[in-house]
Amino acid sequence: MKVLCTKFCCQNQRGLSLIELLVSLAISLVILGGVYQVFVGSNKSYRANEQFARLQESARFATDIIGRDLRMAGYTGCSRIPGSVVNTLQDTSFFFNFNVGTQGFEYIGPVAPAGVDALDFSPNLDAVIPLTEMVEGSDVLTFRRVEAGDPVLLETAMATSSDAALDLSDTDLINEDDIVMISDCLDATVFQVTDYVSASDTVQHASGGTPTFGDADYPGNATLDLGKQFQIGAEIVKMTTMSYLIRNNPAGAPSLYRADYNTGSTEIVEGVEQMQIRYGIDTNGDRQVDSYVTATGASADWGQVVAVRVVLLFQSEINPRAPIDTATYDLNGDGVNEYDPVNERRMRRVFKATFALRNRLS
Repeated sequence: MKVLCTKFCCQNQRGLSLIELLVSLAISLVILGGVYQVFVGSNKSYRANEQFARLQESARFATDIIGRDLRMAGYTGCSRIPGSVVNTLQDTSFFFNFNVGTQGFEYIGPVAPAGVDALDFSPNLDAVIPLTEMVEGSDVLTFRRVEAGDPVLLETAMATSSDAALDLSDTDLINEDDIVMISDCLDATVFQVTDYVSASDTVQHASGGTPTFGDADYPGNATLDLGKQFQIGAEIVKMTTMSYLIRNNPAGAPSLYRADYNTGSTEIVEGVEQMQIRYGIDTNGDRQVDSYVTATGASADWGQVVAVRVVLLFQSEINPRAPIDTATYDLNGDGVNEYDPVNERRMRRVFKATFALRNRLS
């Protein structure tokens, strides 16, 4: 059968018409636009999730470090009687006040128009805490405790309470200039090691001298008399005092720092914008928190503090694709968003943790 060709079906195909091209381009643009939106949304979501994960990781690390120290705050070896520590050091203030396990300073300033000043805190910030690059608005937290590690035991009983040399079981764990505490679980005395004699495996604690703050041998001993003739088996442990504060690091980012009298300030976690501390006090002796107060309220009797609530505000790096953060934040735990940071393209999150002071509750 012969099929007749019409002008509509039998003409040779020679390309697309302009209208067909325009329709194809329009459809392609719609598809590409959708793909681009999916890509941008996925990239934005990935950046946000990555920043949030970093904030969470930093928060976990910071709260773990602070919590570990707070749970040990006030630990003085087997001597657990608050206020029973005899201090023979020439300086018994702040860094060496081992009768107070936990102490803090509430930011109430600014008193002066420029920078952070000791008067910006209540109680007034101790002079040994570095103010350089400290961030306005953040509190300061201090703890005192035994350093981690096994105690060293006294192998020879003291002939008198003023023995200048002590025979220890393992002097490799104790070094010259260490601040240590000797205790027999009934009484305890703090002194500074002034010399280590390897030939006899003894440490000495000479008195006198006028070391100045910052010297390795600071503060020195005021007396040889340890107040008691400690017997064989008495333990000797290293003591430490550290303070947590917020200051700007060399790159200008606010960070959590830990400061001590020996090594100065050490950066712990970057991106911590604010730190607020509340102290749970026990006012009736039942070892339960009756109320949470600021350092101003707790400073009347630090011995009443049985728990510490730490609130940290973390910030991410600036993300040009993120929305501007115009939110306010509750850092005091009272339900009021009182902190209003700079409006910028950062992600911020508040992390709260409460720690019981085991050595006040046991």
